Amino acid sequence: LRQKLVQDTLEEMRTGRQDSFGFEKLVKSVLQSLGGENVTIVPRSKDQGADITALFTVADTFSFTVAAQAKHYRETPEVPPKDVEQLRDGMDAEGATLGWLVTSGTFSEETEELKNEIEDETGYEIQLVDGEQLAALIVDGGLRAASLTEDE
Repeated sequence: LRQKLVQDTLEEMRTGRQDSFGFEKLVKSVLQSLGGENVTIVPRSKDQGADITALFTVADTFSFTVAAQAKHYRETPEVPPKDVEQLRDGMDAEGATLGWLVTSGTFSEETEELKNEIEDETGYEIQLVDGEQLAALIVDGGLRAASLTEDE
């Protein structure tokens, strides 16, 4: 049942009526569902490579900002390496050392290699979350329905 729900969610993300703005709202909702606070969609006019920022606090002591880049893709083409570079630039602009490149699609091998290079060079931690992983997060963790209807 879980796998069917994940595949149905993935298919809806890729082929449903959602546009890039709706996908950003979906990623915002997932970050909120994971415990993110002050989750904000960066206005496109101020977007320097991070579409969404979120504050996470561990044990009421340590806080860190996550910068996320949301890419609404089908299964093909794969997310190209330039999107990791955009995320790195957004992390720099937002003062974040943790990044999330999330897509409804898949990542190219070159994108994964560049992610590793950027991590080695900068000390940043970047997670690549593909469509299937995102769908599983939604199915396993649910979403805060109210956050999907909020106006930005």
